[in-house]
Amino acid sequence: MRSVDLPTVLLAVCVGVGAAIVGFGAVFVSRIEWRPGAVVVPWGLVLSVGGSASVVLLARSVGRGLGFVAAGGWVVGVGVLLLRAPDGSYLLRQDNLTWGFLLAATVAVIGSASWGSAET
Repeated sequence: MRSVDLPTVLLAVCVGVGAAIVGFGAVFVSRIEWRPGAVVVPWGLVLSVGGSASVVLLARSVGRGLGFVAAGGWVVGVGVLLLRAPDGSYLLRQDNLTWGFLLAATVAVIGSASWGSAET
């Protein structure tokens, strides 16, 4: 039976909680748009997807398992916002910008965690 290394467990918990906070914040940043005239530029969407994937890649650079911990924490952070409020409403809007964020960021986060070959 292997003993559990306490610093490793604490690092994993910190990475998971940090990624959940990033996911939570990324939802709100994804709503930012710039409207120069008739054009709408969703720069917040690009920033939030890139930031979410970067957190997972940073955790993965420390250890492959930490990339999956970060991805799981991010999914939990975003998943909390998908729950229904007590009054029956949702915190997230049901529009194309939200659906685009959920699709692009989830693919980026899961892809970042599992990118590359297994270590031999």
